[in-house]
Amino acid sequence: MSSKPSDNSLKGQEIQKRTIFKPLLTNPYTRRNIWPRIEPNLQLTLLQALETDILTSIKQWNNLSLEEKKSLPDITKQSMINDIGNVLYGFNSIMKSLEDQISKKDLENKIKVLFVCKYDISSKLLYDHFPVLCSLANVKLITLPKSSSKKLSIALGVKKDIQFLALREGIIKNNKFISLTLDSTIDDINIGFLNNQNYNYEDKKLEMNVKFLLTEMPIVKKKNDKKK
Repeated sequence: MSSKPSDNSLKGQEIQKRTIFKPLLTNPYTRRNIWPRIEPNLQLTLLQALETDILTSIKQWNNLSLEEKKSLPDITKQSMINDIGNVLYGFNSIMKSLEDQISKKDLENKIKVLFVCKYDISSKLLYDHFPVLCSLANVKLITLPKSSSKKLSIALGVKKDIQFLALREGIIKNNKFISLTLDSTIDDINIGFLNNQNYNYEDKKLEMNVKFLLTEMPIVKKKNDKKK
C-alpha cells in the first residue's frame, strides 16, 4: 500500500519548490583579462618584422666584443645605443616602466607596445595582469605565436629565452609597418570598469546591465516559536 510522501522526504522536498527569476548584475571585473584579438597571420608578420628589422642592430651590438664596441664610429655606436634604450625585454624593467608611465603622464618616449609570448609561459601569474596595466598606460598589447620566445632571444643575440618585449615610441616611429599596424589594426584594450574612471555621475546615469536567471527556490515553512 503506497503512502503519501512526508515533507521531510526527498520527493516531498522536490515538490515544495517554486520557480523564480533571480536578478543578476553583470560584473565588469570579469573582463580584466581579455586580450585583443590578433589574427595568427598578423602575429607571424609582426614577429618577422621584429626579427629582420627592429632588433637587428641590438643583435649586432650584443654579438660584439668590448674592443669592437669601442672601435665603432661614434654615429653607429650612438644609433645602436639609442635602439637598445628603446627596447625592453626584462620583466622587471618592463613592469617598472609601465608603472612609471601610469603615474607620470608627462613622460617622454613612452612604451607604445608590449609583445607577450603567452604560449611559451607556464604560469598565467606572469602575464594575467598585463591587460589592466597596458590599458592604464595606454599601451598596445600583442600576443605572439607559440615558440616566439626562442626566436626573440636569437633575434636579440642573447642566451635566455625572451618572454616579454616592449618597444618605445622612439624606435617605432622609424618603422612604418609597425607604426601603421599599431595605429590601424591593433585594437586598444577595452576593460569596462577602467573606462568609468572619469565618469561624471552628476550629469549622467550609471547604466547597469541586469539579467534574470530562471531557477527554483525551496518553500520553507516558518516555524512558530510561540507555544500554543
